[in-house]
Amino acid sequence: DAVEWAAEDAPENRDPVPPVAAAIRRALRAHSGDVLAFLPGVSEITRTASALGEMSDAGGLDIRPLHGDLPIEAQQAAILPGARRRVVLATNIAETSLTIEGVSIVVDSGLARVSRFDAALGLSRLDTVRIARDSADQRAGRAGRLGPGVALRLWTERAHGALAPPPPPRDAEGGP
Repeated sequence: DAVEWAAEDAPENRDPVPPVAAAIRRALRAHSGDVLAFLPGVSEITRTASALGEMSDAGGLDIRPLHGDLPIEAQQAAILPGARRRVVLATNIAETSLTIEGVSIVVDSGLARVSRFDAALGLSRLDTVRIARDSADQRAGRAGRLGPGVALRLWTERAHGALAPPPPPRDAEGGP
């Protein structure tokens, strides 16, 4: 499968919605098949769906959210093919275990939301972080699971080399 890279790296704290929406629009013009776009969270999914709303209304396009808080019926609507071309806007729930039939294009923001414990506050909080290299590879592998595909990564090939390597495996007792 082909990988297309961004021309330049965006700041890590940038809003991913405008570049993801723009990449989806480009992908729909340049490639055939359904699109799976990875965003860090539900807020970004909702805002991206809103940004693409005119395409759904005018272009015969189904825009489907996919995240763990959705009822199973809504998740199934995102996963199963329909009569119209689809854009599935997903969190990392779609990174490994799901095959979404018809997807030949992945648009990857390169971001995920992770829970981190803040000792000073004594509680966990959600941080948006760059994904690790193995996550990027898993996401790209969603394109064309059932045929040729392309992954559009919204970071440069140089930045990809600097992504964190996979974490070391843990033993059964939870140690490194």
